[in-house]
Amino acid sequence: DTSAAPPWGRPTTPPGAAACTLVVTLPADLAYPAVLDPAWSTADAMKDARSFFGLAALASGEGLALGGEDESAWKASVEMFDPATKTWAQVAPLAQKRSFIKAVRVEDGRVLTCGGSSSDDAGTTVTLAECELFDPTSGQWSAAAPLPAPREQYQMSVLADGRAFFTGGCKQGPGDLNCSLLFKNVGVYTVASDAWKVVPDMSVPRLWHSHSLLQSGKVLVVGGIRDGDNTVDVSEEYDPAAETWAPPVSMLAARALHGAVVMPDGGVLITGGADTGPMKTTELYAGGAWMSGPPMATARSAHRAVLLGNGAVAVLGGASLDGSGNIGPIASAEVLAMGGSSFKPAGNASEPRTSPEVALLPDGRAVMVGGVSDFNPHTTSHAVDVFGDLGAGAGCKVDPDCGSGHCVDGICCDTTCTGACSSCKGADTARPDGTCAPVLAGQNPKNGCTKDLVNVCGTTGTCDGKGACAFAALATPCLGPTCENGVLKVATCDGKGVCPPAASTACAPFACATGTTCGTTCSGDGDCAAGFKCNGTTCVAGKKPGEPCASEKECESKLCIDGFCC
Repeated sequence: DTSAAPPWGRPTTPPGAAACTLVVTLPADLAYPAVLDPAWSTADAMKDARSFFGLAALASGEGLALGGEDESAWKASVEMFDPATKTWAQVAPLAQKRSFIKAVRVEDGRVLTCGGSSSDDAGTTVTLAECELFDPTSGQWSAAAPLPAPREQYQMSVLADGRAFFTGGCKQGPGDLNCSLLFKNVGVYTVASDAWKVVPDMSVPRLWHSHSLLQSGKVLVVGGIRDGDNTVDVSEEYDPAAETWAPPVSMLAARALHGAVVMPDGGVLITGGADTGPMKTTELYAGGAWMSGPPMATARSAHRAVLLGNGAVAVLGGASLDGSGNIGPIASAEVLAMGGSSFKPAGNASEPRTSPEVALLPDGRAVMVGGVSDFNPHTTSHAVDVFGDLGAGAGCKVDPDCGSGHCVDGICCDTTCTGACSSCKGADTARPDGTCAPVLAGQNPKNGCTKDLVNVCGTTGTCDGKGACAFAALATPCLGPTCENGVLKVATCDGKGVCPPAASTACAPFACATGTTCGTTCSGDGDCAAGFKCNGTTCVAGKKPGEPCASEKECESKLCIDGFCC
């Protein structure tokens, strides 16, 4: 509150104060618990406003925003985003200012960007072919092999083996500011050899199309502009191993400037885009064919779609028509929950944005960066917004931080996970963080199991590996043993916390050796049970008269005459 005007109904806050009191009055009939727009939060703005720039995630989880343009000039500046502090720091700039570019992390961890729109020494707008590589270890850029031909507004992604893959785009010709020369050719970059390889062309030229890396390792290319204002109504799959394209597949609708998300089941969801105007329809690619998807709540193009860590699809920003039929940037978001059948509105970003860049944070949320915030006058954004609830396994502080609504022991969990021997921590369960599962046997991380100091068969003070506190093991002695008159009596735990009545076992052919054990050897008949005799060290049954004998010890009468007991 920096206004010098005295507020009404509260003490004056001095201008420039570091803090002030905000009083919020809520409706009396408000239902609790109440969560106030939990999906969006802001991060530090970039130093430079930028649109049509490159954004790439480093292996460390940090983000790199590079190049682009603002209202008056192309950019060479580069900033690095720290997801832990949500702050930016400037790093070494590009050698060439450029916009309408992409940036990807290639197989050795460096970031590659190529081509783009720029200007020559005379100030003439040109399309570049030059490529540059950013080394996160040194923080410096170096030249890389140029594209086979100058281009901008292309698509570039990373194949499963870490190579870079570009398609389409356009080039501005002499006096041509509309970038009307479109390409259908394709290239693959290998960082080890620092070389581009030209591979077979797509079936049609494409601009403002999408790439999706399928679970099979193939790349699905969808839609775009083919020439002038003619949108593309076919998709095609590229096989990097065979270096071939499958025949084009007809889409349900021609579209460009759409969103594309690879779903957990391997399908690809295409959202919105534009043909004659912004679209709200979606379509799903699965099994080599297209089918209708759930419509969005708002028609939009030049937006971004991303799969969040909690499995939901988020559609962020873009351009749409207002009530007067004028197109402009929008701030709204909508979400298709995992397994859901419809998109739901999900609040607004800090300002409207079209053509922002979006990346997934390590905690499963999306960060939306820059873009164009107004068309009249043309305004470029510094803003950075974080969207989404935290997915399972992410660190959290309170329940509303998590998409599941369950913050358990500082981790977003799929359930409340309240059991004494249940945990959401992978170290306790040998399962992924965020999955409630039984604690490993022998552990007691929540100190929820106590040792029974009275009942020998009671709880041991650790978990049993099945989600409950462990009892003394089966066959643990709990009563006795006692040995009397040749009978051993002992009780062992049933493994369920109970000591059953003692069981009796005869020691025969031996007698009790001690008050707690049966004998196992003999040195005289006294070590044997009644009716048994000691034969060497073994108790044997006494022989009856008339039975053969070798010594008197074998006979009950102790008389062995002429080889027979008498």
